[in-house]
Amino acid sequence: MTQLRNTFVATILFFTLAFQSACTVEVELSELTEGEAVEIIEAALQDFAGGLTSNIEDISEQILEAVSSGALCDTLYTQSIEENYQRGQVQSSYQTELSYEMSCNSLNFPESATFTSSTDYDYSTLRITSDDDARFLGSISGLLVSDSSLVLVGNYESSGSQDLNFNSQRSVASTFTVNLTNLEVNKTEIEIITGSGDFTFTAEIQGNTSTFTGSISFMGDDSLMLTLNDNTYTFDLN
Repeated sequence: MTQLRNTFVATILFFTLAFQSACTVEVELSELTEGEAVEIIEAALQDFAGGLTSNIEDISEQILEAVSSGALCDTLYTQSIEENYQRGQVQSSYQTELSYEMSCNSLNFPESATFTSSTDYDYSTLRITSDDDARFLGSISGLLVSDSSLVLVGNYESSGSQDLNFNSQRSVASTFTVNLTNLEVNKTEIEIITGSGDFTFTAEIQGNTSTFTGSISFMGDDSLMLTLNDNTYTFDLN
């Protein structure tokens, strides 16, 4: 009788621990870790993705071309930009609707421009498949021939969904906002030289929301440093 009782108690203990373990795993899987957040942010910032970096370079290029072609001051221009990318396990496509207006100096030469863009973009890597929409509002100065580089300031916000294939398969609803200050762009190569911004990244999984705040710093040579919770992460943008 004693042996039967011990067996029964052991069985109950086993299932109790198994249930607690399952609950712990479920809680962990319903929250995004810092490392996972960094990986999603990194993918969204890549030059190919159609996100922030792609927007900065496309907008800079289009406005410079408009200046070269003799765009009129105080006139609203609209333009569509479409791109497709595929290399190995990485592929993306995006479409941007861009509006901009030039401001001129006393000699009627464009010296700055304000812009608004809306982008529908999706990308997939080995571990992330994403579908997003973004809006970018800002201004660009440095359009005169005598200016060595463009200077961009603005606010960027993207929202969408990501299917993750990390330690487990999960779906995330996310929002990524960036406030950019004094971002410099090389006028010849159309590459980001330097600049920084503060960001907020919010991710929701199974009704649980995780929020991450930090900063990004463009360091030239297609590299970027992300700072989050006193930790720094450096990666290439191409």
